Amino acid sequence: MRNLLVILLLCSISANAQTKSITLEDIYKKGTFRGEFINARFDTTKKEVNWQWNRYKDQFGKKINRADQVITSAAKPQLHLVKSNIESIYRRSTKAVIHLLITTDRDTQLIRLKGTLAGGGEQEDPKFLHAEFSPTGEYISYVYQNNLYLYNIASGTYTAITKDGKWNEVINGNCDWVYEEEFEFTQAYAWNKEGTHLAYYRFDESGVKEFNMTMFDNSHNSDYRYKYPKAGDDNSVVEIHLYDVKNSKDVKADFETGDIYIPRIKWTEDNNTLVVFWMNRHQNHLKLLATDASTGKSRLLYEETNKYFVEINDDWWFLKDGKH
Repeated sequence: MRNLLVILLLCSISANAQTKSITLEDIYKKGTFRGEFINARFDTTKKEVNWQWNRYKDQFGKKINRADQVITSAAKPQLHLVKSNIESIYRRSTKAVIHLLITTDRDTQLIRLKGTLAGGGEQEDPKFLHAEFSPTGEYISYVYQNNLYLYNIASGTYTAITKDGKWNEVINGNCDWVYEEEFEFTQAYAWNKEGTHLAYYRFDESGVKEFNMTMFDNSHNSDYRYKYPKAGDDNSVVEIHLYDVKNSKDVKADFETGDIYIPRIKWTEDNNTLVVFWMNRHQNHLKLLATDASTGKSRLLYEETNKYFVEINDDWWFLKDGKH
């Protein structure tokens, strides 16, 4: 009988709780249903990472209120790349404010990557694309205002690998709309295994026709124009460049140009060889070109043709012999 009374009492309490109304104030102001954030610190002995963002300020005296993504360097686990305020661009591409968090037994340092404007000066809270560590953890590579950059972590210096990037004209290290949509990737650069070279795409879209849309983002709207080729229109002219980080040397990959696509690039086990995937516009002829990172010269590694269509995939692996 006693157990029955307890059950009835609990049911009564539960029923009363369920009749309580949920208000907008509960959801947005009081944060009644908001999850708790776990605060902790980096422990180099146990290799555990937990964060107390409000404890640290960057060189501009600002804090990170929320980290959307944290990437730890495989080569140097005391280095963490923090992405915040992530903003979508198209279907797959995003940009974000980037901080470098350096954690040691004695100190923690937070550095926000700076963005230099084309006309000079610094952009406040700039957002970057495709930020990542080099394989050795010496650099952070990223794309900003259609140019590809390196940040030297030890010296705190910035290097502009490219300088000709311009909206609706030239893109370096990031895909144009066609490649993002049709070939399903956005980061248009790749490090080799040892971090000595970096291969990147250069899209010249100055000859591509524009498409404009009305953006209903304020009371007066705004006009958004970008390069959007339709069937039969000219596509971007694509180049592949190979950059020697130590010697600051840039060479262009040698391949047949024209109305073509380069749907993929992939480094081999040989630190000096990049495979360029060359394809005609009809997408029924594929050539894999082994390209020398020092000279840009290429040789045919593999070729495939089909009456209708050659499928592109990421299931390619290249052996150390440089032939297979």
